Amino acid sequence: SSLQDEMAEQAVTEQVFRRAGMGPEDFFVCLEVGVPEIYDFYFRAARRLGVRRTLFLHLTGNYRDSVQPLAQLNPTVILTIPSILARIWPSMRTFWPPGASPISTVIHMGEEMHPALKQDVEQQWGCRVLSFYGTTEVGGMASECAQQDGSHFDPAMTLLSLENSSRPDAATVEGEALLTTLHFATQPVVKYRIADRLRVTTTPCACGESTPRLTFLERTRDVFVITGVKFRHATILEALRSVAPELTYATVRLEDIPESEGNTLITLTLLESVAALEEDFHQALIHAIFDMDSLHRYGLVRFAFDFQPEQAFGARKIRKVDDRRQWLSTDSHSSPNREEPQ
Repeated sequence: SSLQDEMAEQAVTEQVFRRAGMGPEDFFVCLEVGVPEIYDFYFRAARRLGVRRTLFLHLTGNYRDSVQPLAQLNPTVILTIPSILARIWPSMRTFWPPGASPISTVIHMGEEMHPALKQDVEQQWGCRVLSFYGTTEVGGMASECAQQDGSHFDPAMTLLSLENSSRPDAATVEGEALLTTLHFATQPVVKYRIADRLRVTTTPCACGESTPRLTFLERTRDVFVITGVKFRHATILEALRSVAPELTYATVRLEDIPESEGNTLITLTLLESVAALEEDFHQALIHAIFDMDSLHRYGLVRFAFDFQPEQAFGARKIRKVDDRRQWLSTDSHSSPNREEPQ
């Protein structure tokens, strides 16, 4: 990235934080499991708005203990990823008595937040929960205002095209998103397919901002997200095929497990004819997929295998990805601000 592109993306982020009402009196805390350098970028944007207190809280393994400082820090704005928030929420939801929470705004990025989790955070802390939408290649591009009726974006920065579109009404279009960056000079993308179906409207927003708004509808590929990192089913299958090239079928099931056991259990259902290769499959999943190695090392992911006869795969339509996690088990998973493994 060039300095020109970096500053262009920072300008978008500043607008996102301005839209959220951030200012000099705020104490801005970012909660993450890794990559602190990313958050220095967000702190620079916040300081441009006059925010004087910023802090990165690194959550390393034991979430219950590592999140405890938050109770004494009393931040006003938190930036985090929904799947991380879901893990630490049971430990932090009662940090402050009802009505006494200092937090005014929680900004989430990287994934779609489960409606039940969002509702619980808003009710327990009496705050707003706002979405910050974007992708790695495009950067952050859209965010919710206080009205929470879609996410505003600037089409002079990011041009949004919709493929296979329909019009629910004269001011609204729905379709698969293709993004073109008009504010990047070094690494622009042209009609970049992000595998999200969006609704875009130009109806006036009650907040008074005139820019169009987008709403995430659904993903168009078999994809799952862990701590903001997006993984395709095809990427998983490719890693497995590095061990058994003849492999045709594989299903991916995701479930919550206790933090002490690994947080997220990924169960791979494969043909019983390759059962003898279980350990080789396990090593390939950990080491052959970008970002999976670090997630496994941090203790965020564990793998299991379920070997079935071929008839089990042909008896019914098989879902490639079956996400059963409590806070992520909706039909929608938004595009992350994270690297997408190829």
